[in-house]
Amino acid sequence: FGMDLETENSKVNRIGCGFLPYFFLCFFVAGIPCAASLLLWSDIGWGEQVFAYFVGGDVIGYAFGCGAVCIILILYLLDFFWPPHLEGQYFVLFSQDRFVGRSILAVAGVLIYIAALNLAESYPSVPIQCTVLMGPLLTTVVRALTRPLHKDPMAAALQGVDRMSKMGSMRLMKMQVYVGSEKDATAFYAGSMTAFMLLGLATIIVWVVWALSNNIDFGNVTFGDAASEMTYIRWISPVAVGLAYLMFGLIVSLRVGLASSYDHGDMLMKMVKEAD
Repeated sequence: FGMDLETENSKVNRIGCGFLPYFFLCFFVAGIPCAASLLLWSDIGWGEQVFAYFVGGDVIGYAFGCGAVCIILILYLLDFFWPPHLEGQYFVLFSQDRFVGRSILAVAGVLIYIAALNLAESYPSVPIQCTVLMGPLLTTVVRALTRPLHKDPMAAALQGVDRMSKMGSMRLMKMQVYVGSEKDATAFYAGSMTAFMLLGLATIIVWVVWALSNNIDFGNVTFGDAASEMTYIRWISPVAVGLAYLMFGLIVSLRVGLASSYDHGDMLMKMVKEAD
């Protein structure tokens, strides 16, 4: 039994991936919309051609937007987001829903993005904003997919142990699971924070190098002229993307800072061990 307990303890203490795997994963996932913003919506890439492609698409944009609103409204009427009849469950249409409702919501999200693309002529900043927001959205999806799932701790290892010893060991293991989960969450947020910060800095550096090498003269911009303003948006959008990613990193850093300030899991686990 002692060997089983030690084995289970080591497994609990290794909950999650750790800082570096989370960092590389978040860097890759958040880097996709960051790179797309530079290549599709700025003159660093093919911004002029992409904006020209979506000229005249306002009707299509409004149609897709209305479709997305209708889907979200129907999901709301079906109590999808916070069903009062399914306590403790969110974003589900029925008790065993793991795919259907969220897939429908994903379709609505795709429709909103398509609508934003087609509204580029009237609202040129909207496609850039929607593309940038894909960064934290995809990072949230990554967290949902990589969150550790815990089975009943020590259920097998505690078979045949007397009731008092079993209760003490179960209490200790549950505390270890809690501590391990908190450490895993902190590692994920620290990794995503670092990824957002580095991507933001890299984006701004790339823009500075590009602007200097192409002798961009912002004094030639004529505000009030639609074509000149569109050019200005394509010029300046990488700066907005970089600053947005830095802001995302700062927001996540608050979560990391709070975790270090309020993390008393190790102390609590020590108290449980002493009590046992």
